[in-house]
Amino acid sequence: MSAPVKQNNSKMSIIVNLVPPTAGGGLQNAVSLVMGIAGNEVLQRRSVVVSPHGGPVHKACDELGLAVVPVRPGLMGRVIFELGGGARIARRYDAKTVFTLFGNAPLVSLGLYRVSGFALSNILTPEVDFWQDLPVVRRNLKELKDTLRLWAARRSDEIIVETDFLAERARTGPFHDRIVHVVKMEPSATVLKSLAERPRNDSTGDLRLLALTSPHTNKRLCAMAPIMARLEALRAERGATQPEFMISIDSALPHARAVSAAFEAAGAHLPRFIGKIPPTAVADVLREVDGIVNIARLESFSNNWVEAWAAGLPLISTDADWARASCGDAAIYVDPEQPEQAADRINRTFSSPEVLQALTLSGEQQLSELGAHGSKIESYAQILMAAVERN
Repeated sequence: MSAPVKQNNSKMSIIVNLVPPTAGGGLQNAVSLVMGIAGNEVLQRRSVVVSPHGGPVHKACDELGLAVVPVRPGLMGRVIFELGGGARIARRYDAKTVFTLFGNAPLVSLGLYRVSGFALSNILTPEVDFWQDLPVVRRNLKELKDTLRLWAARRSDEIIVETDFLAERARTGPFHDRIVHVVKMEPSATVLKSLAERPRNDSTGDLRLLALTSPHTNKRLCAMAPIMARLEALRAERGATQPEFMISIDSALPHARAVSAAFEAAGAHLPRFIGKIPPTAVADVLREVDGIVNIARLESFSNNWVEAWAAGLPLISTDADWARASCGDAAIYVDPEQPEQAADRINRTFSSPEVLQALTLSGEQQLSELGAHGSKIESYAQILMAAVERN
């Protein structure tokens, strides 16, 4: 019997599944990814991007000359893609590997080698009661959804997480029998380019804090109310201008109304809701603020962190082991459940030019430790080309 002929993988395509991220940081990362693919000769030649028709990713692919297969936006298009559409695209382009940036390979993807980004830090950090703010029924539904998401993720052959902290949890937990990679975050090319063209203005002595976020209970926006009330009092004592808290969600959302009610109850000035910020406008917003706030209960890795460091802005973060593992000395750590101490720490930091300068330098150091800009796409390229060779 003759030996089987080994399949030539040198021209096989890679399906890049960007159907799931439709908003927020996930969408921003998806757009950054396609920009990186366009600048990487190997990935540019081998990748076939799948994304919602007419969305930012589809438009970016067209502008950059990337191969893209648009699918119908919305629930029906997603269902079709999951239940056979994705597999048909793979066959059409002779692809044996599917890379999903956030989420999982299509449900029907027999014969495909699956490489999936995993950002569900609450599954890897079960000691944190992630859904504690929800009513019982909604909480149970969320926990059921997490169980299904983990089942789907475990169908992957390889998993990519964003921090060493999560990689350790993955390797000793639910993905102990899978290949686990770490690809660390970096500021989006769009944000860096815009900041380089027009840097931030010098501080005026005002204090404008921004939560660049989504209306998710995990973000703990209501917890900022007593912190801001105390901070207003502290700044009034020394004759400083009143601080302003800005939030990138729509004021018409129910969560925005709940946040406003919390601020009223705490006796703080109401926050300013500036609406959802498109990826191309993030740098413009960063130029107009004095600090970034992220006091989420739990994060995988936050765009806020690298964007704050890239812009030279102080970062106010939850004081937790997962945050310190990623941010080091480049954050003002606060406990949202201790609002007076949190406000005192923020006030002391913004009252000291020396401390602010040290934070800026620490942010630059954290960025340098993440690697040179462009190293992220190189890491993806190495992982994906090795995956192609494995199958």
